[in-house]
Amino acid sequence: MGPCKSAEFESCHATDLVSLGKKFEASFDLTLEWRDPRLAGMVQSTTPIPSTMLWTPALSFGKKVQVLTDGGASSEEEGVITAWVMPDGTIANKKRYDVKIKCAMDLKAYPVDNQQCSFQFHGLNGALLRLKPTFEWRSDVSLTTDITSVHSAFSVINVQISAFANSFLDEAGASPNTYTTIEMTLQMSRLRNYHLMEIYIPSITIVCLSWVAFWINRAAVPARVALGITTVLTMVTQSTRVVGMPQVSYVRAIDVWALSCQTFVFLALVEYALVNYLGGNQKPKLNTSQPYTVEPPDQPSNVFNNLKHSFRWRNRTVANPTDFAPIYS
Repeated sequence: MGPCKSAEFESCHATDLVSLGKKFEASFDLTLEWRDPRLAGMVQSTTPIPSTMLWTPALSFGKKVQVLTDGGASSEEEGVITAWVMPDGTIANKKRYDVKIKCAMDLKAYPVDNQQCSFQFHGLNGALLRLKPTFEWRSDVSLTTDITSVHSAFSVINVQISAFANSFLDEAGASPNTYTTIEMTLQMSRLRNYHLMEIYIPSITIVCLSWVAFWINRAAVPARVALGITTVLTMVTQSTRVVGMPQVSYVRAIDVWALSCQTFVFLALVEYALVNYLGGNQKPKLNTSQPYTVEPPDQPSNVFNNLKHSFRWRNRTVANPTDFAPIYS
């Protein structure tokens, strides 16, 4: 084990990033490389070999990481080779880890927020982890997100990786053991398509629908009241979708949005109630600025004309009575 004290961090592949409020789950493909001079020249080309037959660096994740599944052991049981030996004695070992990482997320701008989370893993038992001198993060190679087959709440926009050494101190203050640590910092941006389709577009539609009442005649009381109450209840129901999202003790951007939409819909209903109240109290007023005079009519009164017309109708002549006599043979 003496010559095998170095390992290189090559790549990390995040396949799933699911937000759980203050935590997020991720799956990583971690590839470690180290060189064992004793294996140099034993193979002519890169040869797969079971990792159980080789010494592998001992890794330990930091306090923020909870390992859910260790893909290395399960892959060996299923017959999947995860280690390869090269002609120069270099060994590459690839493992997949499903982890849950604690992250102090700031959700004040949720759901249009960007998060930065970091986690560590340590090399134990003499394994000295180091980065390649020419290491540079490339979004299309070193760390990628696969959101085509799984639901991912974030997209990775940048990754910062650093390596440093730590040591344990004994009672005398000495550091008999030294271990190396690799820290990975993920800068992630939340995907907004879900919230756009489920929260923003429906709420905008409901608010615009409540404004339709402004173009309805104020005399159509049932129509305007039904439209106002329906939009208010619909907006309240829409706001309940926020309950299932991460809960915090401070106000988030989505809370301000939901409250603003409810306010607009409620004010549209209050506006009609106010207009209807003020319009119902208005009474016609007489114009007393000029004297009111009554002039006698030029024509006879309507009552006299009606009586005259009735008298003439009663004295109309009718047809000859013989026209209505019965006919006898």
